[in-house]
Amino acid sequence: MCHMSACAILSYISIVFLKVVPLQKIKSWSQFLRIGTLSIVFCGSVVGGNISLRYMPVSFNQAVGATTPFFTALFAY
Repeated sequence: MCHMSACAILSYISIVFLKVVPLQKIKSWSQFLRIGTLSIVFCGSVVGGNISLRYMPVSFNQAVGATTPFFTALFAY
């Protein structure tokens, strides 16, 4: 939670005050739904990963997590 809050606050400061990148607005309801769905899936992934630590060793969880780039590249291909 601290990491996500810091990212949100620093992003807001860099966009609004420092003008590092232009402010982008959500253009349609469809885009809003896609962004919302992605955020819900991400939150579910984090919660599921934390819950899984109750049932398996941390080392195994890290080993499974280390395969993420491989599967990401495979599915992207």
